[in-house]
Amino acid sequence: YVTYNCEGKQRPIYVNVIGAPNTDASLLGVSSLIPSGNLSGTVQPIDFILKNYGTQDIDSVKIQWDIDGDSTRSLTWYGPLHSLDTAHITAGSHIFGPGEHCINAIVTCTGDTYPSNDTMQDCMRFCFDKTPRTIGNSGYFANFTQAVNALKSCGICDTVTLVALPGTYTEQINITGIPGLNSSSPIRFTSSTGNPDDVIIRFFPNAANNYVVKFDNVGDITFEGITIASDSSSYADALVIINSHDLTFTSDSIAVAGHINSALASAISLDGNIQNLNFTGNATYGGYYALSNVLGSGAMSNLNIFENRFRNFYEGGVSLQNIDNLNITHNIVRSSRTVNTSQIGIFVNNYDGDFDIQRNMVVLAGTGDGLKQGIKILSARGTSEFPIRFYNNMISVYGGNANNTNTSAGLYIDNSRYINIYYNTIQVKSGNN
Repeated sequence: YVTYNCEGKQRPIYVNVIGAPNTDASLLGVSSLIPSGNLSGTVQPIDFILKNYGTQDIDSVKIQWDIDGDSTRSLTWYGPLHSLDTAHITAGSHIFGPGEHCINAIVTCTGDTYPSNDTMQDCMRFCFDKTPRTIGNSGYFANFTQAVNALKSCGICDTVTLVALPGTYTEQINITGIPGLNSSSPIRFTSSTGNPDDVIIRFFPNAANNYVVKFDNVGDITFEGITIASDSSSYADALVIINSHDLTFTSDSIAVAGHINSALASAISLDGNIQNLNFTGNATYGGYYALSNVLGSGAMSNLNIFENRFRNFYEGGVSLQNIDNLNITHNIVRSSRTVNTSQIGIFVNNYDGDFDIQRNMVVLAGTGDGLKQGIKILSARGTSEFPIRFYNNMISVYGGNANNTNTSAGLYIDNSRYINIYYNTIQVKSGNN
């Protein structure tokens, strides 16, 4: 009886139970594949499970099937299949690419009048193999978001290479939580031409999600030959790295557009505990900071900054704190922004370990009344055995307008020890005061 959730008096419900039909063929699924963890790029058999729910033998069935809605295949299978028995039917084989794929099928049988169990869909996830896959309008993945989502849901089983085709990709990308990612199975994102002007990822960040591309608690990834551009005028971080390790950025272009007098608008923002980070041959443009972790927390170790160009930043070029083992070599750090507060080309605070700062060109050429310091080092602790090496840098600082009373400097060092300073060229032009 129905006693609740219905209006009116209680009333009986009658169920008419009938016997099993004479003929009832049903597809239960694909037996040869598992829901996740299948290896892409290899030949996989397609085996259907057929069951006879009828009371009579099934002599033959026809199965029509497809993969991801593509062209329909067809086969006829001959029995007999006895009542309540199952059969495994090999329909063929297929090489699946990485990502989720669905097999759709329908079985027909003479005399089967119960269609409710004639169709099936089995979806399986295939981890990424070593075959390079393309991103773009004509690529294997339509965009970066689709590729990253497949990485997150399906994982990787080998070294992965993703090649971005020329185009502008308007999307926000959060790279995190990729199963199987390690030093033996790394990921490489690269442009097909090697020219960052050809592959542009751009987005308009906001307060809740202030990034264009974010690496969050991941490692063993290379990102090369790609432009990352923030189009926002306030919350405008372009590249954000949080609690990550073993990341390499090579020949990338990272830009912040619009008004940049905001600490929440950096070209590269680092936060949390970060180890083994490598920046080589990149170019940044704009941003309150070009590359910085001074707004974050945590500690960093083993950071290599080599042959990059940091241009037209507002407050700071390379601004780092709480770090062990740092190499800043052969970079160009240059800004002509008008600044009325302060501007520092390279700033390192609270440092231990091995430290090289060599062959850099630092030019602060903007006007304004703000303090200008080419390179500033605070609380850097070298040792007699491993002193900090400060060699062959060229520093040029224009100290601002004639009434500037702030203390500008080419090289400013305080509360530090064991620093070897050799063969540097330093020029400072300051105000009359």
